[in-house]
Amino acid sequence: MAIITLNDLVKNDLAQSATVTTKPVDRGPWIQTHTGVAFHILDPQPEDIAIEDIAHALSNTCRFVGHTNKFYSVAQHSVIISDHLPQHLKLAGLLHDASEAYLNDFARPFKKLLIQYSGLEAWLMGAIANKFGFEYPFDPLVKQADTAILHDERD
Repeated sequence: MAIITLNDLVKNDLAQSATVTTKPVDRGPWIQTHTGVAFHILDPQPEDIAIEDIAHALSNTCRFVGHTNKFYSVAQHSVIISDHLPQHLKLAGLLHDASEAYLNDFARPFKKLLIQYSGLEAWLMGAIANKFGFEYPFDPLVKQADTAILHDERD
């Protein structure tokens, strides 16, 4: 006759619980990023935000919804903004459009019409700023630089 100890019962219970599958938590709509991450737009986690994904997406996204004489990426625009800011704001300037890597870019006049988009963009920019350690909402100089080069970029 086999004797079953408390230790055997605990091991058996742990083994059974380890094989039980649980339903994943629904984090809402998501996109698969360049690096393969399932990025949940309504629940952005710091570990899901990758500079590689941001750089890849923004370098492949054309400014002005593609209405340019030659390809001009959001990434190029971001580098120019960063170059025109003081040292302490350069990272914020470089990443000021980082949410567009996950949400896409819309022409500025249309963004004003999309009320929910603006809130989602702000929510996501807050998560990105938290991940990379810059101030959001942005210092007014970042917005000023972004607006100041708008007309020059169209040429």
